Amino acid sequence: MKGLKRTVRRLAGHQLVRGSFFMLVGNLAGNIGNYIYHLLMGRMLGPVDYGALEAVIALVYYFGIPVATLNLVVVKKVSYHLGRHEEDKVCNFYQYLTNRLIWFCLVGGLVISLLTPIISRFLHLNSSWPILAIGASSLLAVFVGVNLAILQGYLQFFKVSANTLLQVTAKVILAFVLVRLGWSVLGAALGFTLGTLSGLLLSIVFLRRFLGDKKKSLVLKPTVKKVIKNLLPSFVLTLAFTSFYMTDVVLARHLLSEKEAGLYAALSVLGKIVFFASSPVLIVTFPIIAQAASAGKKHRHLLLFSLGLVGLISGGVLILYGLVPDLVLKLTFGSEYLEASPYLFPFGLFVCFYGLASLLAQYFLSIGRDGTVWYSCVAAVIQIFLIFFFHSSISQLISISFGVCFGLFLLYGLVYLKDSVFLERGKINAEN
Repeated sequence: MKGLKRTVRRLAGHQLVRGSFFMLVGNLAGNIGNYIYHLLMGRMLGPVDYGALEAVIALVYYFGIPVATLNLVVVKKVSYHLGRHEEDKVCNFYQYLTNRLIWFCLVGGLVISLLTPIISRFLHLNSSWPILAIGASSLLAVFVGVNLAILQGYLQFFKVSANTLLQVTAKVILAFVLVRLGWSVLGAALGFTLGTLSGLLLSIVFLRRFLGDKKKSLVLKPTVKKVIKNLLPSFVLTLAFTSFYMTDVVLARHLLSEKEAGLYAALSVLGKIVFFASSPVLIVTFPIIAQAASAGKKHRHLLLFSLGLVGLISGGVLILYGLVPDLVLKLTFGSEYLEASPYLFPFGLFVCFYGLASLLAQYFLSIGRDGTVWYSCVAAVIQIFLIFFFHSSISQLISISFGVCFGLFLLYGLVYLKDSVFLERGKINAEN
């Protein structure tokens, strides 16, 4: 019994476990809120309009790729400097970055405005306003993402989770009210924008405690070549993994019937529970491994521990989807979506290997193996190519996505094993 208590205390004090717990609680609350949003919108709008909403969200998410890219770069850079006790450089980096993001967002807003008519026709929409609303949310999220990435680099996981909870709460309440007032898809989209705005304000308040009173004596001016070198690997990785779980929804709206597209959108939302349930592990693992790598400490055991946690959490959700798919769909989206029940477990399986492959990809990025991100890029292109040419049914789309992500997971696993073999040989040679 005493041994068990010591083990529990040791695990509770482990940085990865403690951080994962805070992120798990916060992300769980945030993800529940997100699913409440989608379930409410699915029931209130119906399959056809809900399919349109999900397609808009999925497509405009591509404009949010710079946000996720910056998240990875900022977390890695902040973790690196904090590992070396260089807090002044964190402040300089933040000042330099935010000053330039304003211009980036102005240009991004112009691009979204110009592309809106094209996107509207591609998705067969009656109005362009939902695209503009979600686009505005993506631009605001640039600043939210940077602020939360700084907090994540400081390992302030509780504050990151609190911000997520505020955003999703505001989104659900405001979207519900606006849709009830008759604003339909536009009301649901505006909920996104206003929720993101609330998160931006709170993140500024949180961040001032860490950076507000610091002197910014040196303003960094990296060369364009250095900026591209830092951003490109993260951008490619984020683009690829965003494409894996967004492109299929967009193409389903374009290639399938409106009813099938709505069913696929519901499957996508429920399938992502498999990933988002374990996502706190991925969020916590990246900065911890990055700090350990920058300090020259061991980190491979953290990856194996994280893979085990992701597999355990994902497996629990998959068991539920395999045993009672009809009940899950009926309790969430309603009887109108029961036709999708045979596809729920396969979709969850696809997302499970998506999460495992994502964890491996981020691990290699965190330790400086930037070249491995191109494996994900090639896999994403293959997924798009196959769906364009083979899209006769919902089942075919899921099979393609599962096959691509499973293959990518195996590829990253082989790279890891190869690195382990060479590392072990290097140790043996050094001892001899």
